[in-house]
Amino acid sequence: GPCHARHPLSLLVQAVALAAALAQGTLPAFLPCELQPHGLVNCNWLFLKSVPHFSAAAPRANVTSLSLLSNRIHHLHDSDFAHLSSLRILNLKWNCPPTGLSPMHFPCHMTIEPNTFLAVPTLEELHLSYNGITTVPALPRSLVSLSLSHTNILVLDPTHFTGLHALRFLYMDGNCYYKNPCHRTLEVAPGALLGLGNLTHLSLKYNNLTEVPRLLPPSLETLLLSYNHIVTLAPEDLANLTALRVLDVGGNCRRCDHARNPCMECPKHFPKLHPDTFSHLSRLEGLVLKDSSLYRLDNRWFRGLGRLQVLDLSENFLYDYITKTTAFWGLARLRSLNLSFNYHKKVSFAHLHLAPSFRGLLSLKELDMHGIFFRSLSETTLQPLTHLPMLQILRLQMNFINQAQLSIFGAFPGLLYVDLSDNRISGAARPAATLGEADSGPKIWLPSRDLSPGPLDTLSLEDFTLSCKNSSFTLDLSRNNLVTIQPEMFARLSRLQCLRLSHNSISQAVNGSQFVPLTSLRVLDLSHNKLDLYHGSSFTELPRLEALDLSYNSQPFSMQG
Repeated sequence: GPCHARHPLSLLVQAVALAAALAQGTLPAFLPCELQPHGLVNCNWLFLKSVPHFSAAAPRANVTSLSLLSNRIHHLHDSDFAHLSSLRILNLKWNCPPTGLSPMHFPCHMTIEPNTFLAVPTLEELHLSYNGITTVPALPRSLVSLSLSHTNILVLDPTHFTGLHALRFLYMDGNCYYKNPCHRTLEVAPGALLGLGNLTHLSLKYNNLTEVPRLLPPSLETLLLSYNHIVTLAPEDLANLTALRVLDVGGNCRRCDHARNPCMECPKHFPKLHPDTFSHLSRLEGLVLKDSSLYRLDNRWFRGLGRLQVLDLSENFLYDYITKTTAFWGLARLRSLNLSFNYHKKVSFAHLHLAPSFRGLLSLKELDMHGIFFRSLSETTLQPLTHLPMLQILRLQMNFINQAQLSIFGAFPGLLYVDLSDNRISGAARPAATLGEADSGPKIWLPSRDLSPGPLDTLSLEDFTLSCKNSSFTLDLSRNNLVTIQPEMFARLSRLQCLRLSHNSISQAVNGSQFVPLTSLRVLDLSHNKLDLYHGSSFTELPRLEALDLSYNSQPFSMQG
């Protein structure tokens, strides 16, 4: 019948598979799909309009995982999976996407008969995301993980999850947002999830929620509520969730001047964050407050969070508080702190000096401060960080820095990676201002177009052709405004093993004097510059150099004369 019609490309794929099988004298047991190791049957991207009913001669009892990703199955029958007696994982994503998520914006509704999944009592993991379903189907008691993201389910009540005592992971993101509009909010009835006594991970991002759902199960360890419209938080919103280890409430009250997608400005005088909102969450290890229009840090927010290891405060308005806050004194176990894009609108400052309370971050390993917009990196800028024995990664890219005193990093014995890429560094910093003069330099008003970041840098340490992965200390100065290299730039950096200088405008003659202080350097990237390489003594000052990238330095060789 028409429900079994196949796309011509699907027929071609299957014909090729059949021809290969006949050439070997056997037929694959799970045509048109492929049996892969560990009991996985792969039916992805075959344009199927119905679930294949595999031959009884096939070893169906050995199938533990079935993937039907990105087909065109719009109707699931009671009998579709009943013959797979050992099935544990079932992936049905992207078969009937909601209108807003469909490539052609076609409306689609998936029908699921009542016993479709009840007929699989071994099922542990079910992926139904990116399908036009409007209600939670009947589910087997064996289920451990359930994905219902980017569907049209807009109501949750206790009857949907009756008997699912084994369920630990529930994902229901993106059921009501700009790409999957519903013009309302997701309704989670009070206590709708309370019966899920073993639920540890709940994700409800991008659902237009205006408050934290009431009476959530106290077993929760991870709660993700980002990019809703929850602009008020108080202790009662997280009552009884004392087992929480990760809480993400970012993006609920956004700063839209930095947004990459449709954005609703945070209402005036919001967000309202009660001082004791998190005080009872003594097991919390990760807290995300990014993109929340925060102008200040209240010490009381972090009271009782002695186990906190990861704190994301990016994309707020905390530039002033970074210089004077005392909120970090109580976070001795914090390992990762993200303060990126906490700039003043349309302003870059002459100087930045971190608050003394940064000294209290004794376990800090990674600090992200890119996109804060200050123009000079001097000895006093990062002075409190020199007392941090565990600090390994420092991100300072995209800050409009034009003068940098690189020798300051010699005072950080544990640093593994410093990223100063995508700045405007042209030379060393001028003598540092005293603390009393910290903000005496002029503010520069930036045109709005400068505040929209370019495409994210897809290069990572691992992607670097001349790998710095095993280097004990890497400094990235790529995509700056360097014209010349002077040896004094690298004073006190003899420990440096990998240096990236690509995509600058370095046009000097390299004569063996530029990198004298870098006696341990093993990897040097000078690609995409304008180097004069005629000197026979080039790089002779680097006795341990193992890898050198000089690609795209052809300009001196193409000059006439």
